[in-house]
Amino acid sequence: MHRLYINADDFGLHPDINAGIARCARAGRLSGFSISANGSAVDWDLARELQELGMKVGLHLTLVGEPWLSQTKTITKWPALVPMLALPSTRRAIENEAAAQIQIIQKNKLRVDHIDSHQHVHVIEPIWTIVHNLARQFRIDRIRVPWAPTPLLAKPTVAGRVLQLISASRRDDRSLPCIGLKFAGHNTIKILEDELRQAKRDVELVAHPGDQTDALSTHYAAWKFDWKSETEMLMSDDFERVLDRCGYLLGR
Repeated sequence: MHRLYINADDFGLHPDINAGIARCARAGRLSGFSISANGSAVDWDLARELQELGMKVGLHLTLVGEPWLSQTKTITKWPALVPMLALPSTRRAIENEAAAQIQIIQKNKLRVDHIDSHQHVHVIEPIWTIVHNLARQFRIDRIRVPWAPTPLLAKPTVAGRVLQLISASRRDDRSLPCIGLKFAGHNTIKILEDELRQAKRDVELVAHPGDQTDALSTHYAAWKFDWKSETEMLMSDDFERVLDRCGYLLGR
């Protein structure tokens, strides 16, 4: 049997995302979740409750799309961030911000088990090196490497192909391949089964559950996510049967 580790991203960005993650966690359909510590809706009491249920807690390093904790700065998207990375001042600022996001999670009595990031920016240098150094400093076990187990499971866009090229160079013996990337924000139980049958090894599912409300859809309209479909995938009556048919156990 292979292991499927399911991590729900974006906790703290919106109350309706938090609610969807909590519903899936309480149903035993998640391995963990990662927190956007600078999000406007971080519910620390709820995060501690989910940790007590056995969920692994991660940092969803958020450098784009949300205001930073360490200074007055908001970078809209990763293409705006990339040219700034050549500046030593930007590198220092990112190191300070990433440390601040880790520290506020720890301050709220949560153990940071892993690091991933919003829009996968942590795989880009020098952010990759910064994250690795901070992981050693704060004794964080794992850093996500968002590489697909086969090319057919990668997002078929220029950005998706670039992400795979960069991620391939980051792989090591501890990194798990990721599924859920190709149809991020639109995954279904059928897509999950198709991807597990192709993966045939231990994998991490990058999931985005949430309660589909007008408030959430309006706030993040540019994402064009279907949070309902991702939640229904995880809460499906067929979920356990799909894992069994594909030869998987849910990892913890």
